[in-house]
Order: sequence, then C-alpha cells, then structure tokens
Amino acid sequence: MSDEQEEKPKPAEIGPLVTRIVSGIVAAVALGGAGYLALAGLELATAATTPTFIRDHAPAILGVPVLAALAAAIVCGARALEDRSHIELLGLRAEGAGAIVTGWTVVFAALAVALRALW
Repeated sequence: MSDEQEEKPKPAEIGPLVTRIVSGIVAAVALGGAGYLALAGLELATAATTPTFIRDHAPAILGVPVLAALAAAIVCGARALEDRSHIELLGLRAEGAGAIVTGWTVVFAALAVALRALW
C-alpha cells in the first residue's frame, strides 16, 4: 500500500453537501411550481367562463399560493448557497431550522404586503 491512500469523506463532511443539494433542488422545484401556478392562474382568471368572484379576487385567490412557492424558492435558494443559517432581526436570534422558518415567514409577509399594495 502506498503512503498516499485516498481518504474517504466522513459522514460529518457529507451532511452539509447533501443539505445544499436538496435545498437547491427544492428551490428549483418551488420556482417552477410558482411559475406554473402563475400561468395556470392567469389562464383561469382570463377565461370567458370564469365566475366573476374569481375574476374580481384573482390576486388573493391565485396570488397567495404563488407567493408561498416563491418564498420557499427564495429561502431554499439561500439555504443552498449558505450552509449555516443565522438570523438576528430586531433582537430575535435564530440559528439552523429556526432561521429558515423565520426567513420564510419574513419573505412571505413581504411578498404578501407587496401583493396587497399592488391589488
């Protein structure tokens, strides 16, 4: 055997890589889902047979699921780029999964406020 044997990666080194890959995949799927929901919603809202209730309230009925998918895509994309999540916001400190949930909530709230402002 040679002195320079290949070192196998340890499970502790593989975990963050797998988390980044899965987060990137979830971000891509969520972004695709948001696009599909937006296109399907636009088609539904502009169809001639659509009830007036849906046509009048399309931003709320169809926009909120798109915002949820878009917020998930943004947060998972950030998670894929940075393996350690840490948030300090107005005296609130969160790390790990708590930071991800806090980030998703803040992003979703900001998008919902923007939707309401444009509606």
